[in-house]
Amino acid sequence: MIFFNSDNDGGHALWDVALHPFNEKSRQEKQLRKIRLATLDGIIMGQAPRRPKLIKIDTEGAELSVLRGTARSLSSLQIPYVICEINRFGLNQMGSPDVDIPWFPSPSLGTHCPERPVSNKNRNHSVESRLEAAPTMEDGQKTELYMENLKISPHIGNEAKIYIRDLAQLRITVFREFPYLYDGTLEYEEKYLKAYTDSPESIVVIAFDGDRVVGASTGIPMENADPGFQKPFIDKGFDPRRIFYFGESVLLKEYRGKGHYVFFFKERENYAKRLGRFDWVTFCAVVRPDHHPRKPEGYKSLDGYWEKQGFTKRDDLICHFPWQEIDEIAETPKPMVFWIKSLKKGAP
Repeated sequence: MIFFNSDNDGGHALWDVALHPFNEKSRQEKQLRKIRLATLDGIIMGQAPRRPKLIKIDTEGAELSVLRGTARSLSSLQIPYVICEINRFGLNQMGSPDVDIPWFPSPSLGTHCPERPVSNKNRNHSVESRLEAAPTMEDGQKTELYMENLKISPHIGNEAKIYIRDLAQLRITVFREFPYLYDGTLEYEEKYLKAYTDSPESIVVIAFDGDRVVGASTGIPMENADPGFQKPFIDKGFDPRRIFYFGESVLLKEYRGKGHYVFFFKERENYAKRLGRFDWVTFCAVVRPDHHPRKPEGYKSLDGYWEKQGFTKRDDLICHFPWQEIDEIAETPKPMVFWIKSLKKGAP
């Protein structure tokens, strides 16, 4: 079955396209049709033995399945080039994290095939990429995503160090809003962010508009996080070494509501999975009373979104983290509740 995309004629897919945040029409009028599937091996090898010079794949997240169905042709015919559109949202819906595609093994394309972005595509958040002979994953190449004119790229360990001042200013700007109401300083922020650049297995996903840092999302092994974050888990019998902690996702107002937040979460979760030793991912959120005097009219909690991403709120996992709030003259501890998600195989 194929799901027809009422918002984008080029966006029909094997997953429910109504799940995409941009596809409003598709949510209102779902259309499914039966289709016949065939592998490229069956098509290419069934014709006269002419060697294709290039294969272009654009299947809205089913790219890994297509590549697997082309393995015989790639090997026996030594097809030199594959151009593959990377749609991270579609890949996640198909259960194929995009790391599986850049490193799909092919004798004709080299030991492994890295992704190299060459151009912006459309609002489906895709990057057209060329797969060619390349060194192995140990060389540390990472994917950059182009989305709504923003470049979103992961930085591991101290790679984010050159952006510390920009990230510090971004956090101060965003966290000044409700519910955090943070009245911070660059000096404190740079000290806080140093924990991430000092950890070799941290990740900082940064969104750029040109050269300007407009968004960021952080993650770090819990054992490298602030002891105050570790304590509630230790008290409940969790092993911090098996937990990957999501620090924050911050984005300037004018860039919100366009799906970036989804990718911040997915990028960190996929990274934690690739590290291969974590059972849980977690983050914490400040607890505010419903009738807080600074709560803006129309404010909507993100609780429902976090639940849809598979996280569970744990009221028994609470920490208290100090910061100076607007109108305060000194730091005071604020209650933070943790949300957790299992990475164990078979977990919902």
